[in-house]
Amino acid sequence: MAAFAGLARRRKIASAGQLRRNGDAAGAAEELSTVLSEAPDDAAANVEMARALHLLGDLPGAEEHYRRALAAQLEFALVIELAGIVGQQERIEEAEELLTAAEQIAESDKKLDIGEVHFARAMLAAASGRTADALASLKLVPETSGPQLKRFAVRLQQSILAASTNEAAGEP
Repeated sequence: MAAFAGLARRRKIASAGQLRRNGDAAGAAEELSTVLSEAPDDAAANVEMARALHLLGDLPGAEEHYRRALAAQLEFALVIELAGIVGQQERIEEAEELLTAAEQIAESDKKLDIGEVHFARAMLAAASGRTADALASLKLVPETSGPQLKRFAVRLQQSILAASTNEAAGEP
């Protein structure tokens, strides 16, 4: 019976994730609230709830669910996602500490892409107006990073440089 309940829970979580990806973050959060009422420490449900709440603009709620998920299961990508949520709440020092923790995880597991940490650090710096720090972090994204991450890094660099050029020219 417990195996059946676990399977049903995984299906609900997968369904909620699909709702979120299809743009129905509120529907996903509603579906996940029933799952989490039954299994509040379910890492996958907490991750999906965090992502749905993020899309709904509830950053403190998203942070709470990321922290619950990480308490249940330490995962590199979730540490980076949590750092982004914390940074969006303008707790830059704490976000940097989380990124340092993610960097240490990546250094201990060579299968992970440390470029993700450097990109996240660049995003955090750019969002807080630290252009030089953002560009320096982007230079640390290794050539061995995945093609999508490298494309994102190039786009961010171009965006930062264009904004700097516009700012220097007195344009908004």
